[in-house]
Amino acid sequence: MPRGGVRGPHKRKPLSERFYPKVGRVDDESCWGWEGATAGKGYGVIGIGGALEKRQIGAHVASYMIHVGPVPAGMCVCHECDNPLCVNPVHLFLGTYSDNLQDMVRKRRRVWVGVPGANNPNAKLTDGDVAMIRSRFAAGGITRAALAVEYGVSGTHIGRLIVGANRAQR
Repeated sequence: MPRGGVRGPHKRKPLSERFYPKVGRVDDESCWGWEGATAGKGYGVIGIGGALEKRQIGAHVASYMIHVGPVPAGMCVCHECDNPLCVNPVHLFLGTYSDNLQDMVRKRRRVWVGVPGANNPNAKLTDGDVAMIRSRFAAGGITRAALAVEYGVSGTHIGRLIVGANRAQR
């Protein structure tokens, strides 16, 4: 036996053999839940490459590669179902990075950091709503919690609007 107790080079199992044990329910229609490791924003990841080129790719990308084929350069694997843990190849499609961004915006999933107030496409409140909230709270007879329920936002958000914490952004 070689020094250190290791017998020859470590051979990694093929991607598909490592992939399937980490997939939950498998059927044609529903999402296949990834039960392996995850990375940023809740996407599943799996390792590829040998000892010298070991790296991680998205589990959904691995699923596409196993079931459909290689991902062409400049393309990304997108989710039709918008479930980051889904690896069902029926729910996956190829698109450019621009296509993926447009899909995200169209489905209102994009986080619009730095776009304050009603100018943010994901805003729940209009400028008129904010003015009404401030006016009603100042007049008394309604709590922050009641306003939060009425307008479908958190009590913390209502509190920040009332004290003008977001004014610097407007």
